[in-house]
Amino acid sequence: MWNKRSQLYLASKEAIRVQYQAQMSLHGWRCIGRQPIDVRISIYGNVKSRKCDLDNQMKALLDAANDCVFDDDRWCDVIIAMRFQADEEKALVDVFTYDKATPADQGADSN
Repeated sequence: MWNKRSQLYLASKEAIRVQYQAQMSLHGWRCIGRQPIDVRISIYGNVKSRKCDLDNQMKALLDAANDCVFDDDRWCDVIIAMRFQADEEKALVDVFTYDKATPADQGADSN
C-alpha cells in the first residue's frame, strides 16, 4: 500500500506541521486563509551531500503549511526557495500577503 518513502514523507510532513503550529501559537498568528501569498523558503544544512532535491524539500514545507499557515498552497503566486550550506539543519519559511493586485492578477487579460 504505502511504500517506506511515502511513510517517511508523511511522518516528516506531520513533524513540520507541528513546528508550524507551535510557531503560530507562540506568536499569536492565525491561518492566512484564501488570499494570494508570496512564500520565501531558506533551507540550511549539508548542501554538498545533495541528498534531496530542492523542489521536494519545498513541496514538503508547503504541503505541511496547508490548513495551518495558509488555506492551501494553490494560493501561492510567488515562491522563492534557496539552499545554504550550514552546520545546523533548519528551514525558514516567510509568508507575505498582498494588499493590492497580485503578480498573477497584474498579468491578467481584462478583455
